[in-house]
Amino acid sequence: MTASMRRSCLMILSSSSEGVSTLSFMQAFSLAQTAFNVQLASPRGSVVEFVNQDEQSRKWLNEFRAKSYAKPISFEQVEASHYAALFIANSIGAIRDLARNAELEKIIDNFMTEKKPICAIGLGVTGLFSATNKDNMWKFKGFCMTAVLFEDILFKFSLTVINEQPGF
Repeated sequence: MTASMRRSCLMILSSSSEGVSTLSFMQAFSLAQTAFNVQLASPRGSVVEFVNQDEQSRKWLNEFRAKSYAKPISFEQVEASHYAALFIANSIGAIRDLARNAELEKIIDNFMTEKKPICAIGLGVTGLFSATNKDNMWKFKGFCMTAVLFEDILFKFSLTVINEQPGF
């Protein structure tokens, strides 16, 4: 299937100074691009700060930034009906500019109404917090979601939890 015949995926990025995880973005973008035309979007279409770069990721980002699709559009420019999937990238900054973003809420609402897939990775999940109804209730309440179990994280990193509450 040629790139022009593929469906499109909207990838949401934080534009907060805390930034977007470089490695997570590289992996997610590279994977998504195998199946979709990827359109980046950020609040106000602002430039994205990529954090935790090493020499290899700096080289990849320099090549990436030279591409026409590397500049994000603003949330206001997003025509949600044009996209088959929504992806919210792992971004430390998502807590600052995505968690209560009214424009992102409109985008998410459209994807929910159309029953299109929504994927949020790492702290990008905080972007889902913007999806609330008029009673300020979370629109994802009652939905089944997939996540890494806390116990899996503990096991992977050989961590232990010291519970300071008696009775647990």
